[in-house]
Amino acid sequence: MQIDGIAVIATIAGVIAACVRGVTYVSTNIVSPVKMTVIQLQDVTRDLRKWMDDLRMESRAQDKRLTIVEETMKMEGDRIDALRDRIDALEEELKKHEG
Repeated sequence: MQIDGIAVIATIAGVIAACVRGVTYVSTNIVSPVKMTVIQLQDVTRDLRKWMDDLRMESRAQDKRLTIVEETMKMEGDRIDALRDRIDALEEELKKHEG
């Protein structure tokens, strides 16, 4: 009976050892690489978010500059129109005095 008990204990110990090796294998060869991949993806995602935030800020700054340029162009266009009207009026006046 003692030999059977020892055999059962040895079998259980072998099964436990196999389970521990299996868990160790899974942890080393599956879980650890997946953890590393997740960490790398988190780093890439953080970098992409910062890059996108920087692009948004730059886009806003460019929009502000573009608005200023558009307003300036409109004012200059109005000024040119006013000068054309004045030139036309002066030409009419000149024609009256010549004619």
